[in-house]
Amino acid sequence: MRSGTTDGRRQTADDQSGISSAVRRPPSVSPPQPATLLFIHGAGSNADFWHLQHKAFPQAHYVNLPGHGRGTAIEPVPPDWLGEPHTLIARYASWVVDYVERAHLTDVVLNGHSMGGAVALEVALAKPEWLRGLMLTCTGPRFLVTQQLMQMLRDNYTEAVDFIIAESFGWASTPLTYAQKVRRDGTRKQMLRTSQQVTLADYEASLTFDVRDRLGEISVPTLVTVGEQDRITPPLLSRELHAGIPNSMFEPQQGAGHMLPMEAPQEYNALVANCLDMPYNKSE
Repeated sequence: MRSGTTDGRRQTADDQSGISSAVRRPPSVSPPQPATLLFIHGAGSNADFWHLQHKAFPQAHYVNLPGHGRGTAIEPVPPDWLGEPHTLIARYASWVVDYVERAHLTDVVLNGHSMGGAVALEVALAKPEWLRGLMLTCTGPRFLVTQQLMQMLRDNYTEAVDFIIAESFGWASTPLTYAQKVRRDGTRKQMLRTSQQVTLADYEASLTFDVRDRLGEISVPTLVTVGEQDRITPPLLSRELHAGIPNSMFEPQQGAGHMLPMEAPQEYNALVANCLDMPYNKSE
């Protein structure tokens, strides 16, 4: 899906047309364009979730969904992009499509974590011309959100966050290292900084999401990955994705949970790079 690079956030007009200053190539033999990688965070999170991917993919786009913060690759941020959180995955997907088109991105690979994966799926079902591939991280075609958790999010946000964090990391067979403790504490603090309104809206959106009967419509190359110890979006959901998406690969990761990009960053970043190299055929 790319040629010798993992970025491709911007291309010049010459690059986009396949014309160099010295050689004009016929369209039929133009080299493939490098992929544009766009990361979509999960529920109650923001673009900082991907901090261990920034160094590996510095030219990628790391977006904050509406209501989740200001950081995007487009500055200044259009006022209508800050907005309120949504209670429908499809509305977040429309926002992502708007972002890509305002930024004039092409050959985009969407990488979504958890709820962000649901957003990526909704975008893929709309079949935009610029979509080149998907990476679906610790997500599913539906979510196993319980009414008990929804009530906890309404009644006692701190308790709900503590429950989510406790379930989000893989089981520790030995005492946690200092770095692991810092990582979990930092994730908890970040989620508590996200307003209760935003996180509740995200979980309401996840509660009603279900595209199991439409997975066969997705034709772009797709890499599905999950931590084998994920208890938030268990591996069975990733296996549903792989079984339903025709052009997909499945790469489960041992020893990690729902926070796979944090728990095993080296292995995960290698998967992202491999995703950018997946075979791609624009013919539908």
